[in-house]
Amino acid sequence: MKKTVLILLVAVFSAAIVSAQGLKFGVKAGFNASNFSGFPKIEADFPGFSATSNYRPGFQLGVAAQYMITPQLGLESGLYYSQIGMTQTYKISEGNQYANIKFGANPSYLQL
Repeated sequence: MKKTVLILLVAVFSAAIVSAQGLKFGVKAGFNASNFSGFPKIEADFPGFSATSNYRPGFQLGVAAQYMITPQLGLESGLYYSQIGMTQTYKISEGNQYANIKFGANPSYLQL
């Protein structure tokens, strides 16, 4: 019984080592520039209201694994830390009175 289990374990690990030859690991990094669209319906309904939106820069960094099934076909997966965000400015005016409201968001994601 012990010999059978040992032979089975050696066979499984040998197959894993042979198939791991097509497995590659790497690091990926990049730049993110995300934005958020304004509110055109509100701007049309209220003449004293305007909204502007600006992108907020971020980055993406992670590790990836690639397994080549054939020389032309492969599978890739990875785990990435990614930052995105935006800033918006709202201007509300009526007569000689006005208000500026600034809003920003900078969420971070862990993506698989």
